[in-house]
Amino acid sequence: MDVRVLALEHLHNDHKLWMEELEFARDEIEIFEKELGDIVGLLEDKEMLARVEHFQNQFIREKEVIDELIHDIREHEKEMAVHAKKGEDKDDAFHAKIHQLLSDRMLRFNELYNDLKRSYRKFMLRWLQTELQR
Repeated sequence: MDVRVLALEHLHNDHKLWMEELEFARDEIEIFEKELGDIVGLLEDKEMLARVEHFQNQFIREKEVIDELIHDIREHEKEMAVHAKKGEDKDDAFHAKIHQLLSDRMLRFNELYNDLKRSYRKFMLRWLQTELQR
């Protein structure tokens, strides 16, 4: 198989993996938002209510980032398909550069999202412990 075709397949496979990761994160955020909705009426402490609002805002922003990444990945897929059909070797370096930028963005997204999840889980654990002590 042509090395160029293998390279494009590699980029395409990364895109598929990233899309799955982003869709999973979106589904996970929906679960977190439902959990917050379930407890918000039970909270009386203003600090805890402020934390709920903070997480709600963070989840909204994360979903925006997910949408932006999904859009950009899809656009890159479209560009790669057009250039692959034309057989234009001159664009290989361009696609590699775009791919690296997307890869960096995905790494950063995963770092920030995992930090947010850890923080959210600590918050939920603290809330559960408080509730169990009542």
